[in-house]
Amino acid sequence: MILGPTTNLAFLRDVLDHPAFQSGDLPTAFLTDHFADWHPHPPTEALFALAAVLSGYGLAKTAPRLPQGFVDPWDRLRSWRLG
Repeated sequence: MILGPTTNLAFLRDVLDHPAFQSGDLPTAFLTDHFADWHPHPPTEALFALAAVLSGYGLAKTAPRLPQGFVDPWDRLRSWRLG
């Protein structure tokens, strides 16, 4: 299952939620003292449900239509290269 690019967002949220961080008690060894054994939390069932709903969104017959005269810039690209 693919959920998106790997980021450190979960780690940053846990750091921000930590009581020592919120109180301003930030010695230079803060991460070593409080997060040496940190591991990301596994995705919850709600996240799996959301991914399932969103994966079928583009397949709906009632998908929104683009306004008349809309020009998609990706359709106008021609072959090009950098450098």
